[in-house]
Amino acid sequence: MTDRVQALVPDQQQIIQDHPIGTGLDAFRASFESVCKDRGISCPAPDALSQLGPQDLQILAFRLLNTLQILPITSLLRSNTGRGTLQIDLLKRIPALISDDLYNFDSDQFEPLLNAVLTNKPDDEIWRQVAMWLG
Repeated sequence: MTDRVQALVPDQQQIIQDHPIGTGLDAFRASFESVCKDRGISCPAPDALSQLGPQDLQILAFRLLNTLQILPITSLLRSNTGRGTLQIDLLKRIPALISDDLYNFDSDQFEPLLNAVLTNKPDDEIWRQVAMWLG
């Protein structure tokens, strides 16, 4: 998986540079802050994620997935599988995220992506984390 993820960024660096995320994740970040506020968690705080339960993390993953998949760049970046686009890969993750089975959701795989988004990492790092999350 690592080789495939490492290959993704250099091959598509120009697309990432030409189509910055900009303010595209601001609504998601506001949503995260709202969830924290509802739970009485100080935000932003380094340990805010560890204070959220699995259901909160699953909901946040669903919201982030929806936010990412509507960004125009996802229809330009290639799929991790080499077939189709990243947008299709993101859409394929929806069934697992809307499942009532919280055991299907691996928050440990999601947290690096969530951290990258919440700490405003550079676009190429966010897309690398997306690719790793999608595996």
